[in-house]
Amino acid sequence: MKILGLDAGLCKTGWGVIKRQKSKMKCIDYGLIKPNAKLSLEERLAFLWTNMMNILQTHSPDHVAIEKTFFGLRNPSSGVMLGAAYGTIISTAGLIKTPVFSYATKMIKRQVAEKGDASKEEIALSVCSLFKIDAINQEDITDALAAALCHEKLYKPEESV
Repeated sequence: MKILGLDAGLCKTGWGVIKRQKSKMKCIDYGLIKPNAKLSLEERLAFLWTNMMNILQTHSPDHVAIEKTFFGLRNPSSGVMLGAAYGTIISTAGLIKTPVFSYATKMIKRQVAEKGDASKEEIALSVCSLFKIDAINQEDITDALAAALCHEKLYKPEESV
């Protein structure tokens, strides 16, 4: 099964594609979608949609795994904008009928680093170590790969959301 993991954001969205090959997990590809901050909201969402569609068509994942968004009460407008990015991502996957699975941050951390309060650095170290890749300097990418790993560990065929 090929899984596209995502760490959604309007300023940058990390993504990573993994696949189990025999008894080992393999990292197929990863990257960062980063629209120009000077673009309007609708232009950034269109940029995100276009790049997501390209990734989905290029890699043809069986599933998409995404970290559930958390909307803090300190800045509601940031939550609305993050929700717009999240909605763009899941609707893009929906357009090509790729099932989307959402996981809480603590669940992802527990599955990848074996503790729900793992730091970003611990997640990155676990991900890079598992895939035997050099350190990735973008936590959005390692968080996306972590979401994919979490899904690979927890997925039960009858549980699509």
